[in-house]
Amino acid sequence: MDRYLRLSVNDYEFTHAGPCGSGVFISVGTFRKTGFIRRKNVIKWKDIKEGRNMIIRETKKEDLKQVMEIIRMAQKLFKESGINQWQDGYPNKEVLLGDIRKRQSYVAEEEGRLIGTAVLSPERESTYEKIEKGEWLTGPDADYVVIHRIATHSDYKRRGTAGSFLKKAEDLGREHGAGSIRIDTHPDNRIMQNWLKKNGFSYCGWIWLVTGDLRYAYEKLL
Repeated sequence: MDRYLRLSVNDYEFTHAGPCGSGVFISVGTFRKTGFIRRKNVIKWKDIKEGRNMIIRETKKEDLKQVMEIIRMAQKLFKESGINQWQDGYPNKEVLLGDIRKRQSYVAEEEGRLIGTAVLSPERESTYEKIEKGEWLTGPDADYVVIHRIATHSDYKRRGTAGSFLKKAEDLGREHGAGSIRIDTHPDNRIMQNWLKKNGFSYCGWIWLVTGDLRYAYEKLL
């Protein structure tokens, strides 16, 4: 379904918007009671939602303080929700700095403020080598991108941040010739499990972390 906007920008009016590939197109022209009568330009604007403009970029060392703040918010939410995840001090600064050094850490930034964090890695995950109660959609030798340590600022929920990270992971996967995206989540994290299903992931089985903790494994084909 197309969406319609009426916003004045540089003496033009955004009068019509709709899907266009991976983003959104905006037709710029004049609008009368009879409808859209003259098109002057077409602008691709990826992440349009409620007038915002979000970017996904690699994390810098100077972002660490804000990233840790987002992680602590997620830890607090898990605790309040009765989910025994990230309650032992993990992930800490050393883990996050390691992600940054490997250039696998990404942030969502909106108007200069960091509103989300995630690790997007094309490296094989050792804990995914053995899976129980099921199997991966792709074979044991398949290439994939892993999503780890994804979290959103508590003041910016339901704004498509996780979806933007997923889109970036899919782009990275195609760049590296990967066949899928893999992720794991806590058995009690129903919100994440529902989000994964809504975004094309399939439940594949159980995996075990190096700590011995159980996680549910999901995969999405590219």
